[in-house]
Amino acid sequence: SAKISIASHLYDAGEIDAALALAEEGVAGAQPYVDALPAKLAEGAALIGVLLSQKGESERALAMVEETYAQFLRLDTEGQDKSFLLAKSNLEFSLSQAALRLGRTQDALDYQKVSLDTREAGLGPNDSGTIASYYSYAQTLRRAGRMGEAEAFARIAVDRASAHIAPSDPTYARAFQMLGIILANSGRPI
Repeated sequence: SAKISIASHLYDAGEIDAALALAEEGVAGAQPYVDALPAKLAEGAALIGVLLSQKGESERALAMVEETYAQFLRLDTEGQDKSFLLAKSNLEFSLSQAALRLGRTQDALDYQKVSLDTREAGLGPNDSGTIASYYSYAQTLRRAGRMGEAEAFARIAVDRASAHIAPSDPTYARAFQMLGIILANSGRPI
């Protein structure tokens, strides 16, 4: 589990290859303990999925994360804490990103929406992580050309950010930015 945490820090530092190697070691080591460490295993698999997608290996990413996701869905959710739901949401987001890179837009939208719903259930509607899921979903809808829906989700993100997030939080600015991008792409004034 420590290897997965370190891999996450390496990823944040831009060390993609080192992060991938360590995350793969961490996930392999956590596999026998999936019942005891489901969130950490899912965190590692989601990270691997993102890293592989960034390296242009989206098919491999999608297959690996789908396998982990299926395993994760078989686990008993009774008594799990927020980290379990966040891990599930991260897996769903990783699946969305891999599907998007493979041109499977509807799959990407489906996974992204499930990720948003999972995050909202785990964190509540006004948490910055949930708000980030709203504007991420809006971005995927925009890429799919579904501008009306994209605008609706971006506006929810802006409304919730304005009411519940400090302006110094990056989520606050990103919510407004996404709405601005969507309005600009729709030929409407920002």
